[in-house]
Amino acid sequence: MSGVNLYIVLASVLFASFGQLFLKLGAMNMQHAKFFVNLWLLFGFLFYIMGAGLWIYVLSREDLIKVFPFTALTFIITYFFGYFMLGENVSKLDTLGILLIISGLMIIVKN
Repeated sequence: MSGVNLYIVLASVLFASFGQLFLKLGAMNMQHAKFFVNLWLLFGFLFYIMGAGLWIYVLSREDLIKVFPFTALTFIITYFFGYFMLGENVSKLDTLGILLIISGLMIIVKN
């Protein structure tokens, strides 16, 4: 994979992760349907759309089996956001799962 496409894939992953964070922020403490329209949700959808656009661009230039494993990074980044920005609990098993995802990604990328 070319260096430029690698950066685009990573940007796509970041956009997807930020999309998740913003959707969570927009969904927190909702009690009525009218609250489903707010800036956090709008930002969440916008980030997803931008990430999808970048993802489609890279898919048009690279093999799917080379770029798809990078989607695993969204799990890692989203856990980071949940723990550090939202104060959510991460168990020891969650941490082990994240380490396994990182190990698997490293094995695939080095291949």
